[in-house]
Amino acid sequence: MASLVNVGLLHQKGVAPDAIYRFKHRLIMESAYQSLLIKTRADLHGTIAQSIEQSFPDLCETAPSRLAQHFELSGNAARALHYRILAAQRAQKSFANDEALAHIAKGEELVSQLEEGSERIEAELTLTNLQGMTLLSSRGYTNPEVRAAFERAIDLSEKVDNSPELFATIVGLWMYYLIKAEYAQAMEIAQRLLAMAKDSGDPPELLQANYCIGYSSYFQGGIKQSVEAFRVAISHDHDGHDYCQQSPIRDDSRVHAYFMLALSLWLQGAPDDAKKAVEQAVQFAENGDQPYARMWAHYQHTFLCHMRRDFEAMSEQAECMRQIAVQKGFFFFIPLAEFFLATRIEDPEERLQALKENHEMIMEAGARSSVTYMKTVMIDDMIDQGKLDEARELLVETRELIDTRHEELFKSEYLRLEARLLGITEAPEHADKVEELLIQSIRFSREICNAPMALRSALA
Repeated sequence: MASLVNVGLLHQKGVAPDAIYRFKHRLIMESAYQSLLIKTRADLHGTIAQSIEQSFPDLCETAPSRLAQHFELSGNAARALHYRILAAQRAQKSFANDEALAHIAKGEELVSQLEEGSERIEAELTLTNLQGMTLLSSRGYTNPEVRAAFERAIDLSEKVDNSPELFATIVGLWMYYLIKAEYAQAMEIAQRLLAMAKDSGDPPELLQANYCIGYSSYFQGGIKQSVEAFRVAISHDHDGHDYCQQSPIRDDSRVHAYFMLALSLWLQGAPDDAKKAVEQAVQFAENGDQPYARMWAHYQHTFLCHMRRDFEAMSEQAECMRQIAVQKGFFFFIPLAEFFLATRIEDPEERLQALKENHEMIMEAGARSSVTYMKTVMIDDMIDQGKLDEARELLVETRELIDTRHEELFKSEYLRLEARLLGITEAPEHADKVEELLIQSIRFSREICNAPMALRSALA
């Protein structure tokens, strides 16, 4: 080694035998590497990997991709796959989504080198679940690749006895259908989750399953049923349990359950109870390193503040949501934040244009749940600006969405806006029809226990 240092091929740091040697130039290293026989190279990589495992166990946890590369080049696909999975999990937990997907892709190549059998199925299941989780947080609930990944993972789970991944995988598929506003399928999946949770008796699974039941009812106007389901969900909040493992996002499911309970209680006309549920949800979201839970809490808080017409608080919550989404790569949520922030733009033309642009991005991402409410926000703005033809066109689109998706939660708002648009003409023959529409809006709001929307129509 000393002679190589003397001729300028290597750098030496420290004193032998504890010295560290590095090639002076990458080209020298590549030339030396290529001069080795392929078998010699593979043997050296295997020796290095085994030495790191035995002598530097910390590196196995902090730098698993290094071990993966050495085992790959040694021809040991099984050990390489083990470390690729660890590297993907490490990247996914820190929301380095592109890095995680790159490790998953390399892992899939290694899986194909394994012999058929349970080991291969379990490895593929782990990778597919990781892919679904990573795509869900980076590209949004409604990305077709998310559905494909979770459907594949469910197929694989059913080939493995007592797969611990199955429940969380099915939750991922439920998320896809819920945000696509395919509520019948979402409810069917939620019922399956509830049956599984009852069989296991596991409190975190029971909380998650009842939350899924409540959320599947919520947008269809089942506010009373949602409150009941969310209350059952939080009744399974017990000390000593991990509530971050039964969802593919791996954040605290209690944040979601308490916040949806808060929204449902507020709509039901119980603001004090809703406030307590919000405080509990925020407390869980702030515990530990849970950027996704915090962002989701800010999103639901944004929605609640806008419905309450507390626009200053809404802006604060939306900005917090936007910052986390940008920092962590949760791109699905950026246009959602920008939409609500746009409602505070002072210039009417600029405001409406920003609302349209962000609404279009949300629709392009495949999201359908909640967009009924966003459409009503734009229709109100269009009417305020005298853009009546645009308002009528969007009102028809909103009605079609309500009818096809059975999203009844904000149907009363559609009726109120139809009355408002009709009343703009101030034609005497329309007065009775306007009154009839407002009465329908109030009655429907009361039927589904939506007290704030009934009040809004009454004040109209």
